[in-house]
Amino acid sequence: MPDIKKLVSQIKNAANELLGQVAELDNQIVTLTAQRAELMDSAVSKQDYFDYVAAMLKRKGEAFKSQIQRQIKAGPLGYGQLEDMASQQLSHAVDLLRGEVRGPVIVTDIALYFYFGDMMAQRLANDLDGLDWPKDAVPVKERAQLIAAMDTDIAGLAQKRDALTGQLSEAGISG
Repeated sequence: MPDIKKLVSQIKNAANELLGQVAELDNQIVTLTAQRAELMDSAVSKQDYFDYVAAMLKRKGEAFKSQIQRQIKAGPLGYGQLEDMASQQLSHAVDLLRGEVRGPVIVTDIALYFYFGDMMAQRLANDLDGLDWPKDAVPVKERAQLIAAMDTDIAGLAQKRDALTGQLSEAGISG
């Protein structure tokens, strides 16, 4: 019988070692997940913030760009027609502020973004200098790479953890 006790003890020790490895992997996952969340939630630099603003304004202006291009293409493009419109100030010309034909002049937000988006972004950059921008913020490009690496590491650790818990389950051991 002493051999059985020795075997049971060895099994318990091996199971405890595997459970310890699972716990260590869990701790690493929790640590990396917290670091990832901190990178995601921490403020960006002023320049990175305004790069986002400029990109958003440009994206919104692109909708107007395609709208105005369609209207211009559908409208008169011939020299004679354009001369008649210019000399007679005809009202059926494309409204370059709205991107539509006819109707009252209502300047749409996408038209403003298209025509003045760069100026809007610069104005914000100039006028919001007084805000407390972090001086040691991780740059967005570097941050994206760090987060992608963390995601890869977390997935790898989770895979190792799952493999260990699978072995424990197959052996009938639960933690």
